[in-house]
Amino acid sequence: MWISAIVTLLNLALAATIGVRLVWRARGGVQGPELWLAGYFLLAAFLGSMLSISVYSSLGGNGFSIDPEVASRLLAASTGASSIGAICVYAFTWRTFRAEAGWARALVLGATLAFATTWTYQLATGAFVVVVFPGPAYWL
Repeated sequence: MWISAIVTLLNLALAATIGVRLVWRARGGVQGPELWLAGYFLLAAFLGSMLSISVYSSLGGNGFSIDPEVASRLLAASTGASSIGAICVYAFTWRTFRAEAGWARALVLGATLAFATTWTYQLATGAFVVVVFPGPAYWL
């Protein structure tokens, strides 16, 4: 158990370090791909993961429990941060490798719409609950 906790903390620290360094790198010049990648590392890999860990660790039977209302809010925040981070990866790929391709831009816009729609649906229907097998909106 301690080894997995240490590895998880190291992964979170690595994601935060990479994200901050990418922001730092972009500060002095043209702000482009570095900021998209920084968005992924800071929002999805760091914040989204940290919030998700705090929610799902209550399922482990380790004596740690969390109020269901708080868990729902944390899960919504985690999903939102992870979704925005994923959109940053789409945008990074588009702007770095296919900046002139209309289909790539449309893919980013479609993914953004899909993420926003499913997050809003889960929020409106109360689907942000801590379960082992969430519904299809979560998996999208």
